[in-house]
Formats: sequence, structure tokens, C-alpha cells
Amino acid sequence: MIFQCPCYFFSRKNFIFNYISLLFHQCILWVLLIIIMEGMIINECVKAFTLRMNIWEKLKL
Repeated sequence: MIFQCPCYFFSRKNFIFNYISLLFHQCILWVLLIIIMEGMIINECVKAFTLRMNIWEKLKL
């Protein structure tokens, strides 16, 4: 019984560390996903804007 207490303590601490590490990496992945999605949305907005400007230039001529 004496030898199990430190092992249980270290495994418990390791479990908490793994849980915090998992949450941290999940937050990083969510931030990267949001940045990528924002980039795609901005890219679509730029495409729509340039298409509208091209149509406007053709209509003006």
C-alpha cells in the first residue's frame, strides 16, 4: 500500500497535465481553424468585389 500512493499521485498529476495539454492543443486548433475560415471568407469577398468592379467597368464602357 505504501508504494501505490506515490504512483497514484503521479498518475493523477500526469492525467491532469494531459487534460490541460489536450485543452490547450484543442484551443490552438480552433484558433487556426477560425483564421483559415476568415481567410477564405475575405478571399471570397475580394473575388466578389473585383468581379463587381469588372462588371461595372464593362457597363461604363
